[in-house]
Amino acid sequence: MANRFGKAVDRERAALTEELLPDSAVPEHPTPEEKDSAKFTKLLIRYYSYGLTQARASFYVSLFASIIGGGILITGIGLAIFHADTIGDQYASIVSSVAGLLTVAIGTLFHKRADAALRHMESQSRGLREDMKRQSDLDKAIELLGEEQEPSIKAHLRAAVIIKLSNSSLPTLPKAERSGPVDGQSSSS
Repeated sequence: MANRFGKAVDRERAALTEELLPDSAVPEHPTPEEKDSAKFTKLLIRYYSYGLTQARASFYVSLFASIIGGGILITGIGLAIFHADTIGDQYASIVSSVAGLLTVAIGTLFHKRADAALRHMESQSRGLREDMKRQSDLDKAIELLGEEQEPSIKAHLRAAVIIKLSNSSLPTLPKAERSGPVDGQSSSS
């Protein structure tokens, strides 16, 4: 079973790779941004192929369980309507109906699980996309910092990068009181 799942993931990955990263679209000498983009796309393909295969398998299980449960439920109702002359016959229809309801409930749970897996995959992909964007922005900032020649501007840029990396902000300093005259005014009136 695990081998079949692995093959299904590989097929999904190959289909997504062909669609999102065709060989004809890869430049001969990619820029660093193109390399990052391709790396990010390959990582997303790995996540999506696994998640889509898992969600698809869960959907088919839920569909199968719902159909089987519906069939058992209809059989139980049919037994109750057409063949319930004695208590023994009623027992069979009640058991069939309960079994059908349980099977439909299991199918519904599988369906909810598939939906939850897709939502989780979406949030993981969104987080990964944000991380890759931050990394790309940081790489660009470091590249620009290295190109700056003016020492004072470079020091300010370095401080800004450090503040950004530490998720901090500039502290607010208390206002200092001046002891002398302000704006050329004398202290006497």
